[in-house]
Amino acid sequence: METQAMVQSTVRETTPEDKGDIFKLREAVYGEPFNDEEWRWKFEKHSKIYVAEVNGSVVGLRAFIVERLKILDKVWLAGLGVDIMVHPDFRRYGIASQVANEAFVEMERAGIPILVGFPNEAAFQAYSRRRSDWRHVCSVPMLVRPLNFDGILGKYVRNPLLRALVKVLTQVFWGIFFHGKVHRAQGFTVSQAEGFDERFDALWEEARQQYQVMLVRDRAFLQWRFKERPRAEYVVLVAERDGKLLGYVVLREAQMFGLNLGFILDILTANQNVAAALVSEAREYFKKRRVDAIGCLMLEHAEYFKVLRKAGFVIAPKRAIHKEFYFGVQVKPSTLAHEIINSRERWYITFADVDVV
Repeated sequence: METQAMVQSTVRETTPEDKGDIFKLREAVYGEPFNDEEWRWKFEKHSKIYVAEVNGSVVGLRAFIVERLKILDKVWLAGLGVDIMVHPDFRRYGIASQVANEAFVEMERAGIPILVGFPNEAAFQAYSRRRSDWRHVCSVPMLVRPLNFDGILGKYVRNPLLRALVKVLTQVFWGIFFHGKVHRAQGFTVSQAEGFDERFDALWEEARQQYQVMLVRDRAFLQWRFKERPRAEYVVLVAERDGKLLGYVVLREAQMFGLNLGFILDILTANQNVAAALVSEAREYFKKRRVDAIGCLMLEHAEYFKVLRKAGFVIAPKRAIHKEFYFGVQVKPSTLAHEIINSRERWYITFADVDVV
């Protein structure tokens, strides 16, 4: 299909008065406006939003959550790209490129020179074709641990006799090759926490040197990301010794793809024995909750990846989860050398870095 002639838009940062027009734009694009609670959590405190106007009407949008990103020994402001929309009547007129390019310029002027994002398939293809400073750093593997084979197979195998046979064979195969070790807490305790206290700041300071590039995971971030988010329930397990916080893991259940899924959204500790115990406790928690499978985003070089594999997690093939978690960065080389920011081995990434779960 040929691209239509470009329509020139005016790109600017939003004001509170634009909220109604933005809600109408989202309804035109997705069939429903933003949820008001989600909007307040996501955009009213920690965001930069830019709109494209044509003849005074809002026809495009690019939105970022502003976050603190630790790179080596310095903390930078970075924008996590979370929404890009173009009104259906203005697609293929170059609006998306205009609002994205101008937003990058304006973000840099505002002291936020780094943009990061997890584009979907269509956006990834578009970004890859553009000549810009955007780079695909990596695709983040999804690790999965099946718990309820009957529930999973029931979605794909309709014949009950065949399903029973496949279930037995799968359980035997998994039990032999991927059962995973259970690590019990030794010398410390693991329990459920109600929130995030000042000890999480001390833990962040202790664990921050594990990876060269990662979001600042202090108390303020964790409180906003997991405690203040509306319409989402998270469970926090903490490892402690004599009142000292040794590590944490954040969990969530969700109904997706016709299955009851559990997610390990974030984990942080400076002790690998603690990490192994936290993963084991997470697995036991989800077993009691009768979830069908557990999922977790983790790059292969991370120490937690080894812990998850030993606990019976395997990399899910793309065809099984119907999604690839592309991760990209946009920053001018004069600001940060590509070998620093675009090297996957420097990054620590989990579901906590994404806004969708």
